[in-house]
Amino acid sequence: MIEKEKITIDYLDVGQGDSELIRTPHGQTILIDAGSGSKCVQAVEPMLRNLGIATLDLYVVSHNHADHYGASSLFQTAAVKQVWTPESASEITPLSLLAALGDDAFERLNPRAGYSAKLDGTLLEVLAPENPLFSDENDKSLVLRLTYQNNRFLFPGDAELDSWTQMKNRDRALLEADVLKVAHHGSRNGTNQAVLDCVSPDYAVISCGRGNNYGHPHAETLSLLSGAKVQVFRTDEAGTIRCQSDGDVLRFFAEGTILPSPIPSATASMVGDFLVGNKSSLVFHSPSCRYASQISEQNRQSFASRAEAVMSGYHACFVCGGIASEVKIAAPR
Repeated sequence: MIEKEKITIDYLDVGQGDSELIRTPHGQTILIDAGSGSKCVQAVEPMLRNLGIATLDLYVVSHNHADHYGASSLFQTAAVKQVWTPESASEITPLSLLAALGDDAFERLNPRAGYSAKLDGTLLEVLAPENPLFSDENDKSLVLRLTYQNNRFLFPGDAELDSWTQMKNRDRALLEADVLKVAHHGSRNGTNQAVLDCVSPDYAVISCGRGNNYGHPHAETLSLLSGAKVQVFRTDEAGTIRCQSDGDVLRFFAEGTILPSPIPSATASMVGDFLVGNKSSLVFHSPSCRYASQISEQNRQSFASRAEAVMSGYHACFVCGGIASEVKIAAPR
């Protein structure tokens, strides 16, 4: 049986910020946001290096807030072909530092609602903003929907209710998605019942920092998601969350933490709920990593979590990233 081609989406653990890395079946790459400057250096850039990504086909800066636009050093880690921003690149703080690279360093676009691009079998649609832009920075957010065969993923940045209302009034069908990256880190200002009714997600990912000062995700948002029977994954609880899609079936992974049980209508199996360490090299691996199978029994060390491995002096494998705990979830749609 021939294995179906897959896309991979990493919802990176950048603390109180956002960053999503999309890899298409044939290796093209899209980065949506890059966390704060320090988190970009600590989490995003190492992930790109570990995965051997030297070129980003597209870098999207959803809006001009420091917990999204990353650091200018990102452009030394990977060559960037094209940048999307909701307003002129000179108004996006780190991009304004790139004048020294020259005007032809990368293509810059300010796409508006209705714009779309096809990339290696995927369709990336811009749902917001419209012209004229809202005055509120969050409501200026680029809102994107990625479609891969029968699966759809929504990335709303920090869009708040004014932006959602505008999108809903224009074409609510475009908001439908299987996986929702919850807007504004789970803030009550980014999600209400009308939003969930339009999106109708089966799964949601919340990107926020552990013990953050904003109380994200807000209890009201979690209650709405629970009431809608949406399966929620959180970076503050599970670390980086990886989703793979073959166009029909969604598979979720997390860093050394068993993800919550899937919603009852889904079919799931849990595997690999530990990490495998090599006592000689002090490297830890995903159980499915090809190097894990080569570790002799006397050199083999199991860890229940990524934190336990790091505290024991181990570091993650550059090939697999040390991401364990897999949940296979058949898309119920």
